[in-house]
Amino acid sequence: MTDKEVHKLSRRELLQLLLAQVSETEELKQLLGEREQELTALHDNYERLRKRLDQKDATIHELRDTMRRERNARRIELQEAGSIAEAALRLNGIFEQAQKAADQYLENVRRLAEASEGEVLSSGDSRDGAGGQSLERSKVGSCLRDKNGSEDNGHEEKGESAAAAGDACLGADQGGAAEGKSSKM
Repeated sequence: MTDKEVHKLSRRELLQLLLAQVSETEELKQLLGEREQELTALHDNYERLRKRLDQKDATIHELRDTMRRERNARRIELQEAGSIAEAALRLNGIFEQAQKAADQYLENVRRLAEASEGEVLSSGDSRDGAGGQSLERSKVGSCLRDKNGSEDNGHEEKGESAAAAGDACLGADQGGAAEGKSSKM
């Protein structure tokens, strides 16, 4: 409305216009109050959500750190397991070679014992002498068989190897031969 139109209005119309303006202002104030309450509630919700998100972010960071540590620990375990497995395979190879060498040594000792036994039988010495040597040779053979059979029965646990068993039998053979010679003289 223009100023001219307002001057043309009567007092009653002006009062009605004023009342309409007042009621509109009241409605707007009420609407403004509601909007401010909603804004405050939204702000509070925002703050609550932000705190929760901050907590979640902190938890995520902790979990990531834990995952990194676990991953590193697992990687180290796998590396150690690989190196332990490699060491076990290497030791297996060493033990296999040692066993082959011990078996070869025992086989050579058996051949020598059999060859010596064959020489004693073919030499035709006196019956007592040949019998005594034959008895000694059979003792060496049985010693070897005992040692060879007893390897499975725990000699390795006591620290005896197949080579040591062969040395013991060979020493017993030489000691027995020396006793046999000294008893003949």
